[in-house]
Amino acid sequence: MSVLKKRTLEENIIELINQIFNEILRIRSAQRIVDDKISYIESDISRIKTDIRYIATHIEEIYEQITSEFRARSSIDAESEHKEIEILKNTIKGYKKEVDIKKKEFKLNKTDKLILKVLTEKPELGKLGASKIASTIGKGREHTTRRLKTLTDIGYLTRDETKWPYEYRIAENKAEEVMRII
Repeated sequence: MSVLKKRTLEENIIELINQIFNEILRIRSAQRIVDDKISYIESDISRIKTDIRYIATHIEEIYEQITSEFRARSSIDAESEHKEIEILKNTIKGYKKEVDIKKKEFKLNKTDKLILKVLTEKPELGKLGASKIASTIGKGREHTTRRLKTLTDIGYLTRDETKWPYEYRIAENKAEEVMRII
């Protein structure tokens, strides 16, 4: 009987050793997976750091451009400077105020009237940008974009430059005049 007990004990020890060995293999496999994930995360972090450096460089360049333009404009007389600051403030808020240039001599052409009509009848098109407005009126995008800018400059439209594509809408103070025109 002692041989049987001894053999059973040896078998038990071998089985335990096999279990320990299998557990070690499982742990090593899990460790490889974790190491791979860590490596992947480290490469992502490295890429993100590179992107951040790239963005920071561009922010610095833009900041330098803005400050140099501001310094260059500081020689302009106080009244012109005040007007420019007001325009910049209105742009930051999202909508430009109307500009009185060309107002007296300006005459609406056929495309201008068509744009005003489309934006009056379907204001949601203004949120889709110049390309959608151009396709709706059957004109080229570049031509339509120039006309939209002109209509914005003379005060018929307001343009939200904080969104892309720019959003256009009929200026509130020109709504009645636009209704008479179209």
